[in-house]
Amino acid sequence: MATKDSTTQSGKMEKALERVPQETEAFLELLLNQALEAEGNFLALYEVAIRKAEAAEVKEKLEAFRDDHERHVQEIRGTLDQLGGALLLSALETTPFGEAVAQRLENVEGDEELLAEFLASEELSRSLYASLASTPAPEPVARIAQRGLADEERHYAWAAGKLGLPKA
Repeated sequence: MATKDSTTQSGKMEKALERVPQETEAFLELLLNQALEAEGNFLALYEVAIRKAEAAEVKEKLEAFRDDHERHVQEIRGTLDQLGGALLLSALETTPFGEAVAQRLENVEGDEELLAEFLASEELSRSLYASLASTPAPEPVARIAQRGLADEERHYAWAAGKLGLPKA
């Protein structure tokens, strides 16, 4: 039977968690579950946006960005498991907020309107990952936060650029 030591991933996680107050662990668990809930909404929005996109370039970019969000879900679930945290959602679901935004996307006409709505969703996603990134956290959570934030910055910059808006 293998034992955990400081050279194994789980051993490193345990050592990192020893330095994090219990309240912070609970907060991280909640924040990661909130991120999963948000990702459920984002994935639903991407499905509508991809279907509504007219230009092949827009559709292809949205598909690649959706893949980023699917990776976020896998990374968050894996990290929750590593942390021993509870997965509060048994499946990704769209919340009433996500359903309302999806309905707005259904009513847009053309790629320009679609990308304008997309920017608003990306701003929410950037805020989510910025909040996670600003929380003191063990390395796996910090890595998810930084990578997620970088993805969302890239998504936002692309859409803003397509609309001729500042990319910040």
